[in-house]
Amino acid sequence: MKFAIVPAGLLAAAVLSLGTAAAGTASTYKQGAIKFTYPAGWSKVSTSDSRSLGQQLAADAKGVVTLAAVGGVESVSKASHSACVAVLAKMNFTAKYRTALKGHESKFITQFESGIKKSGSVKVTGSGTQAFAGQSKAAEIQGTSKSGGTTIKDQFLIAIQSGDKAVDMAIFVVVPSSKWGKCGPALASIAASSRFS
Repeated sequence: MKFAIVPAGLLAAAVLSLGTAAAGTASTYKQGAIKFTYPAGWSKVSTSDSRSLGQQLAADAKGVVTLAAVGGVESVSKASHSACVAVLAKMNFTAKYRTALKGHESKFITQFESGIKKSGSVKVTGSGTQAFAGQSKAAEIQGTSKSGGTTIKDQFLIAIQSGDKAVDMAIFVVVPSSKWGKCGPALASIAASSRFS
């Protein structure tokens, strides 16, 4: 199985052409199987944009998953030409792949990271673990990409659900990468609060 990763930075670059984030208080995002808390001043990514990215991720998995739920939020500043985007997705493994996956969960994550490296659109700069989807040590992959001369920070989180029935994923994108210090804590909070049913 090979993964061709969506150039997530392109999503954030497109977001810069949208409106500014709505002001308000911290809110809970709930759509289908996805639930998380996001900060004040952030707004929901359009359903069509979230779904498009989720469908692309499912297609890149070469038939081993189907998209079950997807949604996202963003913080956009036209004044500073910056954006922080969080898209979360639940993918169900096919029955055939669940059998092959059993006992080889780490191989799925390794292949996912390899797919990111081979995509050529994201340069992997590190990996580790982070709280996500109710797991204290979900797999985390960080990288950078470029769009129109702008360096973009990308972060991927992967948590295989108990019983190997589904994989929960997040793609966090920060444009430009220099805004990571400002956006990183909010994205970590979104990840830690996320739950998938």
